[in-house]
Amino acid sequence: MPEKNNHIKYISPSVKGFSVYVKEYDTSAVVYDGRSGDIHRVNPLCGLLLPLLIDQPMTIQDLTSILIDQYEIDAKPDRVQDEVLASLRYLQSLELVETI
Repeated sequence: MPEKNNHIKYISPSVKGFSVYVKEYDTSAVVYDGRSGDIHRVNPLCGLLLPLLIDQPMTIQDLTSILIDQYEIDAKPDRVQDEVLASLRYLQSLELVETI
């Protein structure tokens, strides 16, 4: 498994003036990318992470802590962190988040 760099911060390109909209559903979320006009269906975790990254950069640890605290997730922090990293990589492949 690739090493997690907990110092890398992720952010949505929307902070540069691009529109990114997220609509959450029970089993997925839909994201509209105003730059390209693309609509993406993503998993619920991606739908939770993206709005957190619209306002400010955050590390994987920041996001993991917020998820565990706000959603009272019962899983081990390392497991949640792995899921956050996988979701961030997927969002990055869609160019919906970037590293800074």
